[in-house]
Amino acid sequence: RQTCTADPILCNLTFQIPMWGGVGDYTARLYVEDAGALSSTAFKNFSILKDASAGFMCSLAEFGPWENCDNMATAPLDGQIVWFFDNSSLAEYSQASQGASITSRRWSKNGVDFSVLNNQKTSIAASLPSMNIMLTVVDSAARSAFVTHAIGVGTLPLPTWNEIAPF
Repeated sequence: RQTCTADPILCNLTFQIPMWGGVGDYTARLYVEDAGALSSTAFKNFSILKDASAGFMCSLAEFGPWENCDNMATAPLDGQIVWFFDNSSLAEYSQASQGASITSRRWSKNGVDFSVLNNQKTSIAASLPSMNIMLTVVDSAARSAFVTHAIGVGTLPLPTWNEIAPF
């Protein structure tokens, strides 16, 4: 219950999405009552639509296994090819907003585009000291989303040697 005291009377209510439960169709009811106990009720129907989201997973091999890019089991080595995949069969993937389809994927490494052909799967050579890989998706409703993963890059250890005494 909220009491409105301004003149002219104005009540401004804002609801957080979790109150409604997320995507779906809802009806809001506004009930007002004056000091003389006269009242009125108004109803408003509205929909909360799903927005676009971006996601992808990484692998050191073209066909997987796919894993979380931020916590890869084996860090890629400098110069090694790293694969990125955006597909609904994965734990993390992009989704278009409700009623739309993804029309564009732009992949960038450290702020520089390396794939803009709407590819679900792409790759790039790892480089020291780390890579920030960003995927930006745009859908047919002109909604967009992006996600960035930081990938640590390792180096090959230097070879070791021992002197061998002459025979």
